[in-house]
Amino acid sequence: MNIKQILGTGFAIATLCGAAQAYYVEVDSVSYDVGEMDTLEIAWDSKNSSSYSDWYTGSASGVNLETAIVSGYLGTDATLEGKTNDGDQVTAYQVFNDDKTEFTGHLAFRLDFGPGYYLIKNASTNAGGTFDTALFLNNNDTSWGFINFSNLDIANLSNLTISHVTEFSSDVAEPATLGLFALGITGLFAARRRKTA
Repeated sequence: MNIKQILGTGFAIATLCGAAQAYYVEVDSVSYDVGEMDTLEIAWDSKNSSSYSDWYTGSASGVNLETAIVSGYLGTDATLEGKTNDGDQVTAYQVFNDDKTEFTGHLAFRLDFGPGYYLIKNASTNAGGTFDTALFLNNNDTSWGFINFSNLDIANLSNLTISHVTEFSSDVAEPATLGLFALGITGLFAARRRKTA
């Protein structure tokens, strides 16, 4: 197999992997692509310190508590990028597939600061679940939060309202995709050098 065949195969695989399902929201009759679904990292009950004691055991409260829990979980200092005001309604939009069918149990909302991580908090005290706060890793499109509420232990989605969104950045390294790519290119050059030697 020569270099052109290897690169052509790699390009074909990358193209096929990139052909993922697209997800949209409708806002004022305009469709927005919300990117990939964000990853649920951890969830806890803000009124029960034992639910987050693996990551923080101090006496902070409010946004300082949230920052401490996120920093403890990530193992590095999380930086607060911004937060919606308590009491402001966060508008969540129903998500649709490519064929405009409803993607049940999934919602999207705008993010102001393009975070690496963000918290959402359930404003309803009678939602019937175990957790009221969840940390998500923002994937793909950092201007939208796109979440699956069925990942959370919330019994009644009709009682769910998002009281606020807190956005964080962190120095946590992303997966070593570029490192693997560089290693592959190095291997190709080494193979070519060996062949010409």
